[in-house]
Amino acid sequence: MRALTRGAQRCPGPAPAATAATAAAAARHGAAAAAAARRRSAAPRRRVVAAAAADRPQQPATASLEELEVAVPEEQRPVNELAALRAAPFMAWAALPLGAFTSRLGGVFAGCTLLLSAPIAQQTFAPDRQPLEFVLSAATGSLVVTGVLMLRLYLGWSYVGGRLRDAAIPYEESGWYDGQTFVKPRAVLARDRLLAAYEVKPVLAVLRRTLLGLAGTLLACSLLLGGLIRAGTDADGVYVGSAARPMPRQVTADGVLYGRRGDLSQLAGDDELAAEEAEAQKGVPGYCGDRLLRAYAGGSIKLARRPRASRPPAAAAAPGGAAAAAAAAAAGGAAAAAPTGAAAAPPGDDVRAAWDALAPLLLHEPGLVVAERTPLGRGLVAARPLAAGRAVLSVDAFNLLAVPDEPGRTGKAFSAAALADWQALHGELPPALSSYVLSSRGTWFTRLAAWLLWLASGDGGGGVWRLYLALLPRERDMGCLMNFAPEERHELQFADLQALAESERAAIRGLHDAVFSTKGGELAGLDLARRFEDTLWAACMVNSRCFADAAGREVLSLVVPCADMANHSAAPNAEYRLDPGSGTFSLTLTRDLPAGAEVLISYLGTQPSKSNAELMKDYGFVLRGNAADAVALRPAGGIEPLLSAAGLVQAAAACPAAAPGGSAADAEAEAAHRRRQQAALKSLQPFVALGEPRDPARAARERELAAALAQQCQEQLDSCATALAHDEQLLAAGALAPRLEAAVAARAERKRLLTAARELLQRHAAGLG
Repeated sequence: MRALTRGAQRCPGPAPAATAATAAAAARHGAAAAAAARRRSAAPRRRVVAAAAADRPQQPATASLEELEVAVPEEQRPVNELAALRAAPFMAWAALPLGAFTSRLGGVFAGCTLLLSAPIAQQTFAPDRQPLEFVLSAATGSLVVTGVLMLRLYLGWSYVGGRLRDAAIPYEESGWYDGQTFVKPRAVLARDRLLAAYEVKPVLAVLRRTLLGLAGTLLACSLLLGGLIRAGTDADGVYVGSAARPMPRQVTADGVLYGRRGDLSQLAGDDELAAEEAEAQKGVPGYCGDRLLRAYAGGSIKLARRPRASRPPAAAAAPGGAAAAAAAAAAGGAAAAAPTGAAAAPPGDDVRAAWDALAPLLLHEPGLVVAERTPLGRGLVAARPLAAGRAVLSVDAFNLLAVPDEPGRTGKAFSAAALADWQALHGELPPALSSYVLSSRGTWFTRLAAWLLWLASGDGGGGVWRLYLALLPRERDMGCLMNFAPEERHELQFADLQALAESERAAIRGLHDAVFSTKGGELAGLDLARRFEDTLWAACMVNSRCFADAAGREVLSLVVPCADMANHSAAPNAEYRLDPGSGTFSLTLTRDLPAGAEVLISYLGTQPSKSNAELMKDYGFVLRGNAADAVALRPAGGIEPLLSAAGLVQAAAACPAAAPGGSAADAEAEAAHRRRQQAALKSLQPFVALGEPRDPARAARERELAAALAQQCQEQLDSCATALAHDEQLLAAGALAPRLEAAVAARAERKRLLTAARELLQRHAAGLG
């Protein structure tokens, strides 16, 4: 046969035995290939790159390590990640020598303290009064920040160290999700593990020790600070700090000694020793019990912070209230034995005499301003020309009354420290009163009133407070609306003022019965107010004379002797400020002041303005031409707004106050008249039309509306028992009692406003034809 198989043609003639073996091997190879294909089809799509795999050619024995890692992008190779870590400005710190690393760590801690944690800690803890709490708080904050940075270092080095140690590492070929796994060849793995052992492991050991040290220090600071806060927390649950705790002291027969000197008489007789004692105790004199007595006897008082001027002899030193009585007598006042709420108000020149006795004891520079009678009442007058920016009056915090407005919310660290210093200098308050003035019971108003009532009761405060009370007006001389008794309210003449006076007095009556009355009040045990008039006096003093300021977050209400003599002005020339750092309250000029000019401040604080009714309620005076006033006008039934704004402005410009004059008084009268016109124009806004149509019928209706509103002003004037001219005659005579004078001034100013509004409306109506 000629037909042959293809195999026979291609492979002629092997031995039969070899042919059978070859067929068997081919069958086995085909079965293995099929099984491998099935495994490949069932395996995941992720593939493993192995340099020593059987299905790839072997690398030559002389291949470099870089060539062995060619499958991994350069920036993802562990050896290159370690190099990048060493080159990074911050991450490289961990590989520095121990000294350099420690110095950088200290720099981070110091920078955090100065720029971040110390300013924050200062808002809570006063460095001069609570140094340990301040340092611990600042250190805690800095340790937290430093610890976070060290943790970042540790995590970065730990990550690279782990990739160096691992035999297989993940990597990404591109930005897409195509993660691969690289199995390191033996040479690469050996190199990487050497780097991990000799370069990364020592760094991680240093970082671990650093983190453990920071954590331990942070825990210790936190526990110590927490213990101090718990120890300084009062019964109300509010932290008052170590500043609220009195300093260790020795009570002797002559006074109180705070230092280690055993002989108090040495301090009383030697100003240099006294100054050293004061410096050791942060400005608190070592002979508190003798300080005022020596001042009355003409002794020189020296404190470490600033010297006090010597005083001429006033009276021989005597114990207790005798010296106070002698000083008050030297000042021309016999108010030391005045009954509660009736501290004598020195008339005439006695105001100056009482000031001259009190100011040297309280003020840093007592000769800059003096208290005198002014056109606004009793006020502060420059004793010589003074430049803008000059602090004309400064009082130490331990010589004023300070209570926190909301101790439970904003704390009471400053007020507690001021109270501790106050008691060290002026004598202890009753424990019930001491806790009350710093507590959340009642309002700041009631707590300040309670303190004043206790001072006026004769039980405490010392001679300096007797002199201060001698400067305060009596209750019967006050003109606040709360002071108007039912039989006096008719002098106000206007129904809204009378109703406000009635509600104010009723509120103080309720306060007296609930808190101060010796017959069932909350503070009955302190025997503060046996009569309603006592509470009325204290309430009026607080309402009309206290200041508001803040020490950090702590909002304070303050009674500041001497500073409360400053009168109010809508254009003040001075401003007040409490400086918690130096512990002083100051009045500072905002512009130059000639000798004899009055120092004026604003009573309104952040409130832009108050109407005369509000000023009368709170302070007992009114402003001439108060632009915040308003005329009460009733809208006519069903009448639409018709008044022309432009026409009203033209009418106002055509209404002069009086014949023009060149004096300052004439200029002020004209300015006051213009402010009344502004108040009248604002009161007429509900009656002003938005458009300006030229309609004769509308002009007639507008004229009728203007005439009706002018008639309302006239009716209010006619309802008063006296005419404006009569009131002005009474004021010009100057013979009225203080409260009656306040009432006449209030009603006269209201009549001037009504008259200005009536004239404006009448002139506008006349201009409409």
